[in-house]
Amino acid sequence: MKRMRYFIVPALTAFMLSACSGDEGMPAAGDDGEKVLIELNGMTVSGDDASLKAPVNTGDRFTASVAGWEAAEDAQNYAFAATWQSTAEVTASPDEPQTVTLSPLRYYNPDNDVKTYMKAWYPEGTLANGVVTFTAANADASADVMLASEVGSKKDCTGKTLAFAHKTTQIKFLIKGDASLAGGTLLEGIVIKGAEVPRGIDLVSDNVVYNTADDLEVPGIDGTQTITADGVEAGEPVMIRPMTGNTLTLDVKTVSEGVEHTFPNVTATIDNDASFVEGKAYTITLTFKQEGVALTATVSEWTEGTGSSEII
Repeated sequence: MKRMRYFIVPALTAFMLSACSGDEGMPAAGDDGEKVLIELNGMTVSGDDASLKAPVNTGDRFTASVAGWEAAEDAQNYAFAATWQSTAEVTASPDEPQTVTLSPLRYYNPDNDVKTYMKAWYPEGTLANGVVTFTAANADASADVMLASEVGSKKDCTGKTLAFAHKTTQIKFLIKGDASLAGGTLLEGIVIKGAEVPRGIDLVSDNVVYNTADDLEVPGIDGTQTITADGVEAGEPVMIRPMTGNTLTLDVKTVSEGVEHTFPNVTATIDNDASFVEGKAYTITLTFKQEGVALTATVSEWTEGTGSSEII
């Protein structure tokens, strides 16, 4: 009987962006007819652009889409067409907010009775009828879907905040072999059973829109990676819908001396969480033995979490 466990790493702290009007030489709250610039406070823009094909981590720079709706009411129906849409370059960090400029620049409505409501998201998508459909294909689940929910503001500066939060569960893998594993054993594939891959965001409900549940082959595994005693990353992280229930089922394949070995329906069980949690990154360490696969466990520095399962 082979013992399996895993460790949990929670998602990056939500990125904080404060929105308020005015800059030097411009009034904080203007009279009717005055043109007041919409400004966002965020993190210092630095580092390389974060690709769609990767989770966004602290220090990465990403391009967020920001849309604004104007209304005199105290609530906005996001199914209506946005008044404007811009982008903003943001560096992922929860600390020391800096000014971030919309591109193109946007201004509050000159009528003081009209509010500007804003939402922001990542990655890029086409907005229609309140739903963002991602522009780039995401069949491999490599997009880190983030949403900053509603901010409503007039032209006054009242500490309004756009808080970006991860909207999926992240799964990534480490592999290693113990002393019994035959030298030169290769990892051929890992499949997550019943995964739901994001394809857009519903801004009306603030929920991610997912494809139908299906088997998901972990990208970045091409059958050439040798399993060694040192734990190394395998494949690329995937971002999927948090699964109901506390188990994750995998199909794992290896090749040893030209012979393919299949380990079907490998089950990992998480403790403490009744279901997988939105905004958490679960790192699963697969330990390969000559006669099977086991999962080892550590505990993350942010959130206490343990789990185990067995393969017979």
